[in-house]
Amino acid sequence: MEETPDITDELSAWLVDELHDVALGDKRLERRLLTTGAQLAARPSGSINQACAAWADTKAAYRLFANAKTTAEKIRAPHYRRTRERARGTNGSLPFRIRRT
Repeated sequence: MEETPDITDELSAWLVDELHDVALGDKRLERRLLTTGAQLAARPSGSINQACAAWADTKAAYRLFANAKTTAEKIRAPHYRRTRERARGTNGSLPFRIRRT
């Protein structure tokens, strides 16, 4: 019987690949972002408390998001960069077109 790939492992791997060069100005915060992101990817419909395996991870996640260095713009920046790179990889043409309706 063929093994079904674990979607949570795929999501975690994608997230780490997508955000591996996030620049929060502190390597510990950057590692924590990847760890917390992988935990949240494993339980996308759960709360932070449900996604984190231990109380220490839950507290660390809340501290991460409360830190002034951790902004939505900084977290999204690597994803936006990767998206642009993927779009450029289509021989200069965008893979979709936006139309006004």
